[in-house]
Amino acid sequence: MRALSRMVGKPLLLIDWLEQRLYPPLPKLEEICSWDELTIMMGSKRRPAWVTVHDKEQDGDVHVCMYPLVNGSVFLGCLVLRSDRRSFSDLERITIEQGISILALDLVKKHSLSSVFYKRSHDFFQHLLTSKGTELAEQAQAFGLSPDATYICVHAMLLRCQDLTKQEANVHRIVTRWKQLYADLEVLTYGFHNQLTMLIDLPRQTHPRTCMERLHHFIEEWNRLEDSQLSAGIGGVYNGFEQIAKSFEEAKKAVLYLRNRNRFGVVHYGDLGVNQLLVHQSSEDQEAFVRSVFYPLWEKKEKYSDLEKTLLVYVNSGQSAHLAARQLHIHINTLYQRLRKIEELLGVDFKQPEDMLKIQLACHLQSES
Repeated sequence: MRALSRMVGKPLLLIDWLEQRLYPPLPKLEEICSWDELTIMMGSKRRPAWVTVHDKEQDGDVHVCMYPLVNGSVFLGCLVLRSDRRSFSDLERITIEQGISILALDLVKKHSLSSVFYKRSHDFFQHLLTSKGTELAEQAQAFGLSPDATYICVHAMLLRCQDLTKQEANVHRIVTRWKQLYADLEVLTYGFHNQLTMLIDLPRQTHPRTCMERLHHFIEEWNRLEDSQLSAGIGGVYNGFEQIAKSFEEAKKAVLYLRNRNRFGVVHYGDLGVNQLLVHQSSEDQEAFVRSVFYPLWEKKEKYSDLEKTLLVYVNSGQSAHLAARQLHIHINTLYQRLRKIEELLGVDFKQPEDMLKIQLACHLQSES
């Protein structure tokens, strides 16, 4: 950077988009543009672009040229140069273009080294999860884990990213951002293929919900702005490094729950409720179960649509006949007549616990679909 700056005779700014860093560091990127604006302006460009920005010190507009740094389909960042005449000489342009190739290669090497580190972190963490007894204590000590600390695991999957090179770059961006968000708490954060893992040492006075709000906001923004999608699961909060494996397994199950339903976002394992029992059931299997229960009503949907609605309201009201009748705006005797008809069509007896459990589960899945 310094050598290139001397050769061009102008101050340079290198923007590392993957790690969201500036070289040399500035108070904030907003002196030129926001990170979102940078993505919109330069994310898909392969040629330099001139931008006019306001210089607060000189109280006037200045011209800067932004050269995109790319590796195939992956946007790595920008080299930013200021020029009063909004152009460069042939010698300056050739020097800049040669310098850009070297800078892009350096960023790719840096990214590759990070991938190697992620692989080692993954192997190390997996070893920790499977260790027991004295070996577990040794692994935990190597991580710097305290036996009486409180831990929580986050596991995520990056989906709908067909370009593997771009997927790797996106994982690197996410890991970097998570480390920034949880700089005061995270013990380990890494990405492996399209999966990401974060282990957090949660202070006792910090409520898990408050801590995880940062993650909710980040993933919500990512899924809104990016062309790939994130699904993340959050495990339980447990004391002691012996329970890290349990929190991690819960986080993985929470992600699997979202993936089986083609959903994106964040879910806490503890919030799944009865769905914890259905994590390993595919959406197709669950739909088949609901269909097998509701088929007699769906076979003649126009005729029995009121019965399906009645059943859903009755179950969701806790099998309270008076509450269900009031919600349906019908007389309670009419409700009882419909319930008897439903029992007859579905071949169930609401007084039998096994039948009622099957109906409750089918209604729950139907309401979630």
